[in-house]
Amino acid sequence: MTQVVPRSFELKRDQYPELWSNGRSYILRKQQHQPVTEGTYFIAQPVINLVLNGEKVVYTNEGERLHAPAGHLILIPKDVYVLQDIVPENEAYDSLLFFYHKDVLLSIADRLDLSMNARTPKLTPIVLRMSSVVAEFAESISRQLKLIQHPPASLIQLKLQELIQLILLDDPGPAFTEVLNHLDLGKTRDISSFMEANYTKPLTIKDFAYLTGRSVSSFNREFRELFGDSPKSWVLNRRMEMAKQLVEQNSASMSSIAAEVGYENLSQFSASFKNHFKVSPSEYGKV
Repeated sequence: MTQVVPRSFELKRDQYPELWSNGRSYILRKQQHQPVTEGTYFIAQPVINLVLNGEKVVYTNEGERLHAPAGHLILIPKDVYVLQDIVPENEAYDSLLFFYHKDVLLSIADRLDLSMNARTPKLTPIVLRMSSVVAEFAESISRQLKLIQHPPASLIQLKLQELIQLILLDDPGPAFTEVLNHLDLGKTRDISSFMEANYTKPLTIKDFAYLTGRSVSSFNREFRELFGDSPKSWVLNRRMEMAKQLVEQNSASMSSIAAEVGYENLSQFSASFKNHFKVSPSEYGKV
């Protein structure tokens, strides 16, 4: 099941006792004692992940495989769909996650004289070694997350700003600020372009509404005005047309095709395909 983060952390707040949030930006400690293989996430806000123990492996849509072992950080821009493995070491995976709302990034840009652009080239995650000052910061905020349950919003913003300033002290290179620059300045987003870019992602209509900055009812209404169809029907039709083309090419397994058009379950994909075309995908591929 694909999780949209950081929203999924907020919805499962009882599972993350060491979580700070002002309703927009988030800081939390995530510990895992069992390995996780190919967890799927859609990143809704830029996130800096400090790996304290164990290892994180991220697979991007472009086929990149990035390793972030203990003592490293990984910066992931928004609007990235990733698979990730979590590998515990000495019985635990331990990390800190910092999710940046655009208002915080704009405030940081003003303070540090950075250029925040509404449009930037498509970016991928980057991995950097943690400097000694960032490692000390991680130790300090780990203690604070345990001691302070309800921090003021000003403290959360201060810590988010402090982390970026400490990383910049070590001159991480232009790629770091380019990833931070990848944000949309408006509260709501263009539905048409977002859906064209993401209809193959295994997201729900509720997810699409959230990611475009709308309530579900507003999203459904505006979508129908734009496309003359419901979101559910439009997404299904687009996925099935793409699936039909891939099946006709006969160059990939049914499991791969299912994943490519947004299905995490092969049987669900096969049922949708058969219901849509009145023939199973395997039978269609033999025609």
